[in-house]
Parts: sequence; structure tokens; C-alpha cells
Amino acid sequence: MSVITEKVLRSARTKLMDIADRGTFCEMVKSLTSGNQLGLAGYEEKLEKAQKTGEQEAVISGYVKIGGIP
Repeated sequence: MSVITEKVLRSARTKLMDIADRGTFCEMVKSLTSGNQLGLAGYEEKLEKAQKTGEQEAVISGYVKIGGIP
């Protein structure tokens, strides 16, 4: 078992690509943006962090295969 000794910040997209089978991720409506319609606590901060990585939204959605399973 390894021990994590430092915090490594990686974008959600990077983490997604790490687990997805290569070339299988198909993003749904990348240009879609929204507001905090439900008034979720912390949403604006998450969106701000996401935008710093080049994302337009705090959520990435799509279809992917992991280990050959859709």
C-alpha cells in the first residue's frame, strides 16, 4: 500500500481521461452553460475553479467506456 504524501490537484477532465478507455469519451453538449438554479452551496466556487482549468461549467457529462464496459 502506498501513502500519498502531497496533495496533487488535477482537473476533473484529467481524472476522467485517466479511467476511461482511450478514445471512448463522448462529451454531451460541451457548450451548455447554466446557473445555480437549485441554489447549491459552494457551486459558484466550484464553477470558478473549473473555469480556471478552461472548462465552461463545473460538471462534465458524457458517455465513456471503462474496461470495455459502456
